[in-house]
Amino acid sequence: MEKDWFYTYLNGKFVKKDRKVPIKLNHNEVLVKPMSVGICGSDLYAIKHNEGESPIGHEWVGKIVEVGDSIKNYSVGEIVTSSANYCCQKCRACLSEDWSECTGRKLLGTDSISVISSHVKVHKSDLVKLPQELSIEAQVLLEVAFIGDLSYMHAKKIGLTECDKIAIFGAGPIGIFSYLALKHRGYEPILVEKSQVRVDNAKKLGLNVENFASFLIGGTNFSKYDTVIDCTGDGAGGTGLLPHAHLFPKRSGSIVIIGKYFDAKLDNNSFYKQNLRVSWLGHHGVEEFRQSVKFWTPIIEKYAKSLVRVFPFSEVEKAFEVGLKREHTKCILLDK
Repeated sequence: MEKDWFYTYLNGKFVKKDRKVPIKLNHNEVLVKPMSVGICGSDLYAIKHNEGESPIGHEWVGKIVEVGDSIKNYSVGEIVTSSANYCCQKCRACLSEDWSECTGRKLLGTDSISVISSHVKVHKSDLVKLPQELSIEAQVLLEVAFIGDLSYMHAKKIGLTECDKIAIFGAGPIGIFSYLALKHRGYEPILVEKSQVRVDNAKKLGLNVENFASFLIGGTNFSKYDTVIDCTGDGAGGTGLLPHAHLFPKRSGSIVIIGKYFDAKLDNNSFYKQNLRVSWLGHHGVEEFRQSVKFWTPIIEKYAKSLVRVFPFSEVEKAFEVGLKREHTKCILLDK
């Protein structure tokens, strides 16, 4: 019988470790065999900048192979995923079974709770059941599609209206799904990207996309948009859009910051002078994820094949090397 194993990223390289202590389920947990893992921008940042051991992998899909005694709504053989951060089951909220308010959440990949593995245990409150009929490529994209939904939700909370002019910056996976989340709700955003490779990839999907340099030429796009969505971040190097984000919305417009910043520099004075409303992506709930899955189920399959490049788990190093080039929309690991 094959030993339980998991991958971790340790001191500059991926290390496959045998699990010394067998996984034991409590009554509220299920055991899942990971089938596919998407490589996220925060994963790429972690392997490039973190020292020591880094948590890697949180966009994933797996099949349930065992359920705890108290599990009623999930069955062996079902395809599931989970929230990126798992509940601690130790804090006051968890002990009161108020799982959504857990104060001790950790990112998947921490403390050997890895989805780049032979098996992983998941608490029932973190589970998200996926449509069994979708392809594995479509299923693993549902998490990043959910972040695209959150772009829309945050924009809506701070004033998005049906007639708004919307500019989305960054044509990585999150930018593309932010665009699609708005497009499939009747909006006509423009997507702006500095990498010509990513511009070309977005055009192949039929998106309205423009290179950042040409977007700036002529100066006609300053103070033009009702809503600006920043999906850039600074994880790939550079500053991201944030220091310049105030240049593009109209006075009293909105900015939604979805991209991840590790060294954020915000021009508070310019935001204040223009009376800009700002929403920054924070914690997102499991129930929101479940609702997002329902929205994307009839849509996502038509994008799946063109958005991903597949690698077997055994080629995890190569997958991340390709991912670091940021030329493919999404690299995924597949248990072949």
